[in-house]
Amino acid sequence: MENGDSKEVFQFLCKDPEVLEIPVNQSGRYDQKGKTIEIDKFSVGALTGFEIALEVLRSENPWFKDFQRGDIVRITCTGIKESEKRGFSDMPQFEISLNPPPDMHAGLNQ
Repeated sequence: MENGDSKEVFQFLCKDPEVLEIPVNQSGRYDQKGKTIEIDKFSVGALTGFEIALEVLRSENPWFKDFQRGDIVRITCTGIKESEKRGFSDMPQFEISLNPPPDMHAGLNQ
């Protein structure tokens, strides 16, 4: 981030499946060659691809402003876009779908 800017970090609980097996390095970050651990919750931070998917979700669902407790969210990594600039990271791309529980966003979808 530049100039002290910060972005949101979203926290999710696993539902289906209730536990994920993820390979991580010694720092606890995803690493395909790392040791596999089981998790039942995870966070997604300021990834550009996630932010883009979130904007798509908002544009397709005008009633949606932000995630609410109880929302059922499916996050799918749809690919990795290679950086065209030397020294920049590749960008994971995502698709986000949302099934809010009844009445959770009541009155907002009118």
